[in-house]
Amino acid sequence: MSVNDKTELFSLYWYDPDGRQYAEIKHVPCDEKFVSALKRLTQGPAAQIGAVTKVVVTDQMDFTNFLWEKGVVIFPTKEDVADAEGQGV
Repeated sequence: MSVNDKTELFSLYWYDPDGRQYAEIKHVPCDEKFVSALKRLTQGPAAQIGAVTKVVVTDQMDFTNFLWEKGVVIFPTKEDVADAEGQGV
């Protein structure tokens, strides 16, 4: 990545029932591959049977951009999304 490249990069982590963390994808743009992995981890068979209990998306600064736990989106909240949409974000 060049110094002038402003592409935001994200990492996708998931947790098993014992609390172990796994890095699914690290430091990549939010492209189709990334979104597909996120959907698979939150909606796929592993999530449905409880093998994946938590999914976290972080940005380059290691801020949490998305948090899903046991079938529920914890962050961003519906209010956060509505506020961002109202501000044209």
